[in-house]
Amino acid sequence: MASGGYRPAMGVDQYLATEVATQGTPGVRKELQVGTDFPIVCETCLGPNPYVRMIKVRFGEKLCKVSNVPMQSFRWKAGPGGRFKETIVCREVAVEKNICQACLTDMTFGVPVGVRDALLRSGGAGADGGGYVEALSNANQAHYYNQRRAEIDAGGTSVGAASRLQPSR
Repeated sequence: MASGGYRPAMGVDQYLATEVATQGTPGVRKELQVGTDFPIVCETCLGPNPYVRMIKVRFGEKLCKVSNVPMQSFRWKAGPGGRFKETIVCREVAVEKNICQACLTDMTFGVPVGVRDALLRSGGAGADGGGYVEALSNANQAHYYNQRRAEIDAGGTSVGAASRLQPSR
């Protein structure tokens, strides 16, 4: 067989059977994780096609626009006539704020995150000002998002918005 020739694309089941996905243990399936193997995005960003071809960019090539840390980025085309979309915030920010990684809209209400945050700051969510506190300094942001990353990786549900996330239907 000649090297460098055409190689047909693999399906998910075929990919999971490879040594890359099984971490060196043949027959053991690695579970795909949202945020690491697939972005946290809304249905609008995915587009009408149920078979979306995702391009996983090397880790660290892009920086998160909110926390300014290296992140796993993804690119895809939202439809046959659509443009390429790309994730712009990291998984930890998306889970904590419950937003789409590409368009920054709230996953529950579908409003832009700026509008939602302005309502939370003005006290629209409760009598105590909404309970919304934002990390302002770079060191504080780095510490805060490192804690969020550790909690998400450990599978904890104590992360603010992560406990409210539900699978889409």
